[in-house]
Amino acid sequence: MPIPRHRLFGERCLNGYGLSYARYYLYPMEKGGPEPIFDAVMMNTFPDREAAQRCTAARVNNVELSKAIAEDEVKMFDLKACQFFEAEDSVA
Repeated sequence: MPIPRHRLFGERCLNGYGLSYARYYLYPMEKGGPEPIFDAVMMNTFPDREAAQRCTAARVNNVELSKAIAEDEVKMFDLKACQFFEAEDSVA
């Protein structure tokens, strides 16, 4: 299991901007099923797009935090395999 340090960086970044930070570890849904393409999915939840943009700007402008995150990411992730998506809730 990865060290929880990276999660602390995520929580620090989201403080005051985001609603939640979660990491989900992926496993086959059935015994003998195919292995997932990725081993984990991280999800940050924001009240709106503007809050997400302010959070990103605050992180980029915090040189010390950005450096610490980048140093931790190279230890923890295969950065070439990482993919980023934005999703929007749709509730009827």
